[in-house]
Amino acid sequence: MKNTALITGSYGGLGTCFVNIHADKGGDLILVGRSQKKLDAQAAEVIEKYHVTAHTIAVDLSLPEAAQHIYDICREKGWLPDMIDRGSGRVLNVSSTAAIMPGPLQAVYYATKAYVTSCSNALWRELQGTGVTVTALMPGAMNTGFARAGGLTETKMFSNTVEPLKVAEDGYNGMMKGELNVISGLPGWQKPFMSMVPMLPKKTMLNFVYNQQNPNSANWIFEKDAPAKTGGRAHHISETAEQYAGNPCAALREKYRHASS
Repeated sequence: MKNTALITGSYGGLGTCFVNIHADKGGDLILVGRSQKKLDAQAAEVIEKYHVTAHTIAVDLSLPEAAQHIYDICREKGWLPDMIDRGSGRVLNVSSTAAIMPGPLQAVYYATKAYVTSCSNALWRELQGTGVTVTALMPGAMNTGFARAGGLTETKMFSNTVEPLKVAEDGYNGMMKGELNVISGLPGWQKPFMSMVPMLPKKTMLNFVYNQQNPNSANWIFEKDAPAKTGGRAHHISETAEQYAGNPCAALREKYRHASS
């Protein structure tokens, strides 16, 4: 096998995009997921379309022994040599922009993404000089099965999603360059807003995220539509940023200059 990529969750969302991007460049594949049937179908498709080698490993990654199982199979079959031993390799972990803030209504998810980013960044430094790099991909809300599975389709957070292909391309290219973090998939006002997150009062940020993820928040239009318990005005932040697209920082400072920290 040559230029081999092991891709977990290969037949859904970003995973499918990564598979096609790598195969299109002539790279061989190790496809990992829970369903052997779906893996076999995907392997057959990429072999026929891209004329590459594709192996499969069916495993439930939620099991504690899953990672060791994948590693043992790759070693036994000679599919993928150890990266440090050979002096080269690229690792891409899919985190999220959720990693940089707490996430009311998805508290555990946001916390796990913070862990993924922190761990990836620490490994990036530990591996300097080995020829191996670790990159964290931090996407915004994407049009994948995640929103449906999580019951988030009617939230404001997922009312303006992006397609995963561009995010995957950004992540893949950043990984190949050995970048630390790659932030991608933030439309319009979200780009300048994310840079402001560390400067916003913590309670204001918590209210905003809560409102963005509240069921049916995608249908809120006026401030009176927001439930009183959500903290009032915070859900209106996106409209403010869009209105002052030329200077969103000034607009947000004006709106929340009296907010408590």
